[in-house]
Amino acid sequence: MDRSKPVFATLFLLTAVLILLLFLLAAVPPVSRDALTHHLAVPNLYINHGRIYEIPDLVASYFPMNLDLLYALPLMFGNDIAPKYIHMAFGLLSAILLYRYIRRRLNRSYALFGVLLFLSLPIIVQLSITVYVDLGLIFFSTASILCLLKWFETRRKLRYLIMAAVSCGLALGTKYNGLVVFLLLTFSVPYLYAQNSSSKSNIDTEGFKWSIALGYTVIFVLVSVAIFSPWALRNYLWTGNPLYPLYDTLFNPQNPFFERKLNPFAIRRMLYHESIWQTLAVPFRIFFQGQDNDPALFDGRLNPYLIIFAIPGIFFGDPSEKRIKVEKTIWAGFAILFILMVFFTREMRIRYIAPAILPLVILNVFGVKNIFYWLGKLKKGPRRSGIQMSIVFGLLFLLSLNCHYLYRKWETVRPLDYLCGKMDRESYILHYRPEYAVIRYANKNITNEHRLLCVFLGNRRYYFQKETMFLEWAQFKEMLDKSKDSSDMVSTLREKHITHIVIGVNGLKYWSGKTLTEKNQEILKKLLSDHSQILVEINGYALLKIR
Repeated sequence: MDRSKPVFATLFLLTAVLILLLFLLAAVPPVSRDALTHHLAVPNLYINHGRIYEIPDLVASYFPMNLDLLYALPLMFGNDIAPKYIHMAFGLLSAILLYRYIRRRLNRSYALFGVLLFLSLPIIVQLSITVYVDLGLIFFSTASILCLLKWFETRRKLRYLIMAAVSCGLALGTKYNGLVVFLLLTFSVPYLYAQNSSSKSNIDTEGFKWSIALGYTVIFVLVSVAIFSPWALRNYLWTGNPLYPLYDTLFNPQNPFFERKLNPFAIRRMLYHESIWQTLAVPFRIFFQGQDNDPALFDGRLNPYLIIFAIPGIFFGDPSEKRIKVEKTIWAGFAILFILMVFFTREMRIRYIAPAILPLVILNVFGVKNIFYWLGKLKKGPRRSGIQMSIVFGLLFLLSLNCHYLYRKWETVRPLDYLCGKMDRESYILHYRPEYAVIRYANKNITNEHRLLCVFLGNRRYYFQKETMFLEWAQFKEMLDKSKDSSDMVSTLREKHITHIVIGVNGLKYWSGKTLTEKNQEILKKLLSDHSQILVEINGYALLKIR
């Protein structure tokens, strides 16, 4: 891919069209699950209460919230679409970092090609048009790596190490997955220091060098932790655990937060009936399989080119370019180790490995460049032309998968229906969130003195304008277990000042038949029939008043 103006102009046009489509797709009311459970719900609760406060029934409120607090700014003015653009902005800023890096190493056409590979990925498209925080994590982790590479390039100028640590701390304060970023980059500091050290050394000088490397590592750790510390201090004051709800058995052994006892491998085998080989292949399958809203298929989509072209990007290239080789080692090591650490510690979701995506895109660009570089050394003729055309058509086919995903997303989101007035705000929300009809009824007909208990709503609380209490199924079951009869259950609800219940009817029926004892089923049945009155039932959701 050369510097010719037609190539650059074509790539620029495609990228501009893609960004325009992303802006249109984001211009609709928020309906994604995590936006309604905490990314918008928590800052909205803070605004309503006029301060940051503890919300015990919302575990996600204990997560670090750098981006969520940014979302509070437009929410203060009643705008809940602008947070999507704030989140998208971090994706675009990440693309700018990608462009600047590749332009310096290769040329502007390769740089823009990398931007197109990155922004058109299905998972990046999905994140760009929803209120999540993963694009912020990508930006801060990438900025931290680039600053470390600049520290290496400038032979350890301290300001770049501090900038890397600040960026890493901001990644920690964006999402707990930043802990993996922090761990990997901490070990990258002594590695990069060693690459800049002279190979001629004796035992004394070698020990001195490692003491300096340790000093640089300590600086990186201390600055990163200091930037993250406000969130850790908040959680420690509230729960005694700076990383709550993570590792709560360590910090609060007497009363630990409920944690899964099964490891990710057992969970996949139990829930999705996978063989051990299918589970072990997950780090490869994520590139070839993937489906939105399907946990069995990682709840998101990547593209096979991320692994196909990363391989020549890692292993091929000009052997004389030592600095580029070190940088590619950092990108590859970070991406591979990040994916493996997620794989061994959590049930795999594509967005959980988001920080590894941009390093893989960088390796893809180097891979394409290296392929054409080595093909250029072949003798001209039909063989070389055939190989070149096969690679070009293969890459175009893989990119067409991104185009197909974007087309399907356009059909699903239907932004023009909203923007052109065919659907107003409430009808649009109701189309995607069937529980909204009951929520809207409760907002209009329940006074502020009442408190609602919500069960089987998926914790989607953002659109409630009344005081609510959400319970997970295990918590609701525990409440039933402690009740002697339905009257005792009512007394428990009244102690918590509950006056109404909002229920997902289908979820409740399925769950009660699968998990409740006959006694608890009888208590629940009498609670709903003898001690409550159905005020409204729409789309499989009901609002009941406790009598």
